[in-house]
Amino acid sequence: MTSPVNYEIAYQLKEQGFNKPCSGFYYEKCVENDAVNISGTYESMQQWSRGRVDTNSLTSQDFLIVAPTIAEVVMWLLEDYKIWIQVEMTYPGLYEFVILKPDSVVPINNIQTQQTSPIKAYEQAIIYTLTKLL
Repeated sequence: MTSPVNYEIAYQLKEQGFNKPCSGFYYEKCVENDAVNISGTYESMQQWSRGRVDTNSLTSQDFLIVAPTIAEVVMWLLEDYKIWIQVEMTYPGLYEFVILKPDSVVPINNIQTQQTSPIKAYEQAIIYTLTKLL
């Protein structure tokens, strides 16, 4: 859960208005970043900020997309949309997700899908939530 989300999820989060502070970012896929061969690459904020005086003034002109961790996305969905994502091991080595509203025990999703890692299950749940529920 401490891994950053992939570029596609980070981009969808940007489109949905995610704007929380994060420990890393992706260089946006665009002509400006293509020119210096960094489009879509991840960088930690700690590494990027070395030697810079002010890192609080980033704008869209910097062509960056914040890259939250899975845990940060799960908490953002809970705090802003009252949606909870839960991943369970259904069989050794197989994981599936359940999406709930905190005031109900009935899952929002009715999709039975199994993934080979918890991270893949969380990513699939986040994509489902961003594309189908928000």
